[in-house]
Amino acid sequence: MPKFDLERAITIEASAVAVFSYVKNFRDWRQWSPWILAEPNCKLEYAEDGSSYSWAGDIIGAGEMELLEAEEGKALHYRLTFLKPWKSTSSVSFYFEECREGTNTRWTMEGSLPFFLFWMKRMLIAGVGMDYDRGLLMLKDQIELGAVPSVLEFAGNELVPGCEYVGITSDCSMSEIGERMAEDLEKLSSAMEENAIATTGRTFALYHKFNMSQATTRYTIAKPVGPATTCPSELVSGLRPELHAYTIRHRGAYRHLGNAWAAGMMHGRAKLFAQHKKRPPFEVYGNDPNQVEESNLLTTIYFPIK
Repeated sequence: MPKFDLERAITIEASAVAVFSYVKNFRDWRQWSPWILAEPNCKLEYAEDGSSYSWAGDIIGAGEMELLEAEEGKALHYRLTFLKPWKSTSSVSFYFEECREGTNTRWTMEGSLPFFLFWMKRMLIAGVGMDYDRGLLMLKDQIELGAVPSVLEFAGNELVPGCEYVGITSDCSMSEIGERMAEDLEKLSSAMEENAIATTGRTFALYHKFNMSQATTRYTIAKPVGPATTCPSELVSGLRPELHAYTIRHRGAYRHLGNAWAAGMMHGRAKLFAQHKKRPPFEVYGNDPNQVEESNLLTTIYFPIK
């Protein structure tokens, strides 16, 4: 069976003992799990002595996490058993090491994939790695802020009006998308102002391509415009058609938008909707980050459906 290992880390502004104690309590995992948020009503069961917990759902599958060893304030070691969508067992650990900024928190996994999935190894590892990144970011906010500014609403199938638009298309890594998109949005706004182009709606971003194994994406940050608008040479133009889409609303910080995208992809794999392969998914920004607290930022993600 194809073996794999992965590791992700983040620095949390708290003592190693505090982070260790929080992670050790399985009942707190719901607050920062990168998977449970996709199916918040899934069945969760906890051992009375706190040594294990299990989950079962139609979207996130079924499995169990068992604590094997706890090195007080230093490390936690687990056995992770998946029952659905396929059976497998992996070793999972957390390591806590105090540093100048707080506690360096490492999350690792070692295991094997079922043989029939050998050809998906790179993509699956990349996907779990991104899940780990999302989980650690939520863990950091939960401990430092007392709550994770990320709330999902699954709105289901909606009819989304179309629009003409102008924008800027870029390729970048997932890790730099926030910074790159902010730069492109500033360029877009300046170009529209210089050419006296008025926008007719909310700013949005089309995602043309995701490369999971390389963690890269191609997107167009865009603004709706009126018909027959002349597009400056430094911008691109296009038509986003009226369409039906599976809709997820996210309220909270942009750094947690990956939660909505990941949940949508999990819902698609669970066949809650059939995504249209020729129409790119997109997100629409409902308010201005300069005018509201990050916990009240509204973003709607649309997955076009067949």
